[in-house]
Amino acid sequence: MPKKRPRRKKPTYNGSAIETLKGGNFDTKSSYETAYAKMLDENELVESFAYEPLLIKYRYKSRNMNYIPDFLVKFTNGSFEIHEVKPKAMLNKVRNKAKFAAARRGLIPFVLITEDDLFTP
Repeated sequence: MPKKRPRRKKPTYNGSAIETLKGGNFDTKSSYETAYAKMLDENELVESFAYEPLLIKYRYKSRNMNYIPDFLVKFTNGSFEIHEVKPKAMLNKVRNKAKFAAARRGLIPFVLITEDDLFTP
């Protein structure tokens, strides 16, 4: 009889439902993402933004994987950027490095946002 794969635990989220003027209504997955959405909403240089709008394919440990970055930001000058919100402690994880490298290979500039960007005056 074949072995059963262990069931994955459902992720728990510490985010919240948020309503923004520039990004619409959505549920975030972390308090950092919630804080950043509020910052984007208040930024005069941001025309609009979308939460988890893209799918980026990448390889990790010889497997095809999908990465969904946190935000696609459109600025008032017409330019776009992909923004990923992560705690600094998670930046050096091998899987995250593979995701970020895949995002940087695209045509849209990729920006990492950490707690330093969110909570430093």
